[in-house]
Amino acid sequence: MENTLPYQPRFKIHVKGKDITEYVDGGVEVNYELMRISNATFTIIKEGETFSDVISRGNHVTIWGGYLKESELYNDGTSTSANHYGMVFNGHIRSLTVNYLDNGSVTLTVTCIDRSWSISGFSEQIYRYPGKGNKREWANTSRIKISELVRNIVDDMGVDLDFEMGDVPDREFTLKDPFCQQNETDFALLNRLAVQAGCYVWFDTVLKDGEQIPTPVLHFKSRKSIVENK
Repeated sequence: MENTLPYQPRFKIHVKGKDITEYVDGGVEVNYELMRISNATFTIIKEGETFSDVISRGNHVTIWGGYLKESELYNDGTSTSANHYGMVFNGHIRSLTVNYLDNGSVTLTVTCIDRSWSISGFSEQIYRYPGKGNKREWANTSRIKISELVRNIVDDMGVDLDFEMGDVPDREFTLKDPFCQQNETDFALLNRLAVQAGCYVWFDTVLKDGEQIPTPVLHFKSRKSIVENK
């Protein structure tokens, strides 16, 4: 053995389950700000239609960051290394920017936003709660309460929930009197539901003990519970 190499920063990027790391031009930038949605940006070298079915708005993006640890270079030029990665970002593609460079090549700048974006207004749905034949299986029932509706929608989004209705009645919707979602986002639905119930809804990020990545949290609380907790 001749020498030991220093730790070498590394990252991996998967889009829609496909590893695109080798096509990334340069590094990747991930930004975390409390009370704001985390975002990530990277640029890829565009080659024809290679990514036509992968790099598109809304597709899932996972980014791992880490380093090559205990990398050792031997006298014969070979080396051995152990990869150490941790997930640093989990979200969706928000926008794409095509860059036409002076040398004639084309690159694509990909801007991503974390999972809480799906709550803030990414996809629009048309549902009835409750409703038979609903694509959301948990809504295929004859009755559903406000608390159940909120918890299930937030669970679908994959974020944490801070829920407290206090003395606000937990209204129950039925097949004859459902709560409908028509061409509005999940967040718009929850906001409308909160207004009708006399509650407030908002989301932010919380940095939990022992974690390095902020966790998105949606709050659904009655006005009275907010005042009492101040």
